[in-house]
Amino acid sequence: MTEQEEFEFRQRLEREQEQAASGVGSSAQVDQVNPLYGVAGGAFAGQILGPAINKGVEAVRSGAPGAAATPGAASGASPGQKFAAKTGYGSGTGFTVEEVVEHKKAQEKPIGKGKITSKIPGNSPMNVDRMLQLEAAQKAEAARRAAALGQGASSLPAPVQAAGRFIGGAAQSGVTPYVGRGVAGAGAGFQGVDAYNRFQKGDYPGAAISGLGALGSAASFIPTPVTRIGGPAIGVGAELLNQYLDSLKKKVEGMDQPAAAPAPVQGPLSQPAPQGMAKGGEVLKQLKKLNLADLEGKTLLGTMSDRTKVGGGLKGGPMFPTVHEGAAWAMDAPGAATRLLKAMHTAGGPDQTVVAPMLMSTGAHRSNRDVSKMAVDQFQKNFQGGGFSPERLKEIEERIRIIKGLQEHPGMMDENAAKIMDKLTFAQRKELVDVLGSKPKQAMALDLQKLLRETTEPGLQEAPLGAIGPSVFKLSGERSINPSLHGSYSHILHGEPVGAIDPIPREFLFRDLESKAMKELGRPLSDYNYRTSVGTPSQLIDDKLLRSLEELGYLK
Repeated sequence: MTEQEEFEFRQRLEREQEQAASGVGSSAQVDQVNPLYGVAGGAFAGQILGPAINKGVEAVRSGAPGAAATPGAASGASPGQKFAAKTGYGSGTGFTVEEVVEHKKAQEKPIGKGKITSKIPGNSPMNVDRMLQLEAAQKAEAARRAAALGQGASSLPAPVQAAGRFIGGAAQSGVTPYVGRGVAGAGAGFQGVDAYNRFQKGDYPGAAISGLGALGSAASFIPTPVTRIGGPAIGVGAELLNQYLDSLKKKVEGMDQPAAAPAPVQGPLSQPAPQGMAKGGEVLKQLKKLNLADLEGKTLLGTMSDRTKVGGGLKGGPMFPTVHEGAAWAMDAPGAATRLLKAMHTAGGPDQTVVAPMLMSTGAHRSNRDVSKMAVDQFQKNFQGGGFSPERLKEIEERIRIIKGLQEHPGMMDENAAKIMDKLTFAQRKELVDVLGSKPKQAMALDLQKLLRETTEPGLQEAPLGAIGPSVFKLSGERSINPSLHGSYSHILHGEPVGAIDPIPREFLFRDLESKAMKELGRPLSDYNYRTSVGTPSQLIDDKLLRSLEELGYLK
């Protein structure tokens, strides 16, 4: 097997065994739609919908095409109407040719002003003056109704009227309406996609605002001054409001400025750390050793975690709850945080639940920001110290540029190579670090396994995949965003540590899930099942579970 084949085989094998997105609180990626799709689709749809909407509104105004036929009116397919259409002779009602001709003759008879006609009642059809007056009044009323929707347009400033005509795209000729319809459609499409993306990320108020903006932009197709001007105004206003709320949220949640260093955790179930435990500026705590029997009656929830240690510049994986007061867990996506909180409330709320990390593979933490930056730093030092040749460096950089999205990578010796890791996805960081630590050993650019061991929480190197523990914590139900607490995970779930347990294999702890799998699948759950289809695993800690764990030697 060649070096390249061995590298690719290892990559495929590891992809089957662990998530690409790993860390303190691993989560599936939230599906997002590129806003450009909405812009392009909306602009195209605007060219089709704009004229159709204009014609429909005009038809309603005039009562012509599309209006209901007058009851009793003769069909256009009758012999009389066919005769009238073909010859131009005849008008009005009539089914047969004879009726149409007689109607036409009756219209052409002269009406005199003699003794007889002067006695015709004023409301009779034979009173010509009265009929002319009624006809004029009817035409005036029709004109008034047709202009009702456009009433007030003349009172608007000329530039405003022009903007309304442009954005609404009501005219059916020339370049301007095409551009106007495109702008209106693109705005509606962009905000529609933005509403979807915000909803997916859990930003429900922002989704509602963007949805209102999309409706406003779409309303500009209706050819009235109110909709032509008011619709775009709503669309633009909604976008500006969302931008303002986003910036305000960042400031409030600490996105724009570093948060003050929180005090160490203090609580009845934890004790101050002994001297010598302070590393890298973090104040660590010792957790009270728990017996699961102490938690009988509560439901235990599992959440994915890598094995990053606390200390030496690292903020931890499973022991993160010991670092910051009030910060029980950290996750990389709002959807993941929402799912864990929902599971907590479903199982009875803060007082009836506890949560424990579910350990990922021993190498999963190479994809988080802090560890990947350490890998870059060690790689650069190894090259500067003559650990491998420029040819090997070139080979590695060529491999990196094969990774999707990294075709323009400036090179591993670039001064910003470590900072670039902040902008990459978990999957990209994982692949890049794997390339840095790839064989051949005689010219190893990075001893990746050594780095992983040094950055793993002590005592967890040999813990089985998926083991539950060692920390146990409770959630309060509150959440915030604070990237200063952890380099890779900014969505903070509030709560406090409860204690520590020796890691327990999940197949022994999540007894009910495993029993269900044996009945339905005929086999135990795999690591892939736990990562992709189980959701948030849970188990009531009852007497039956405690007895089984005691028999297996996991209850002390």
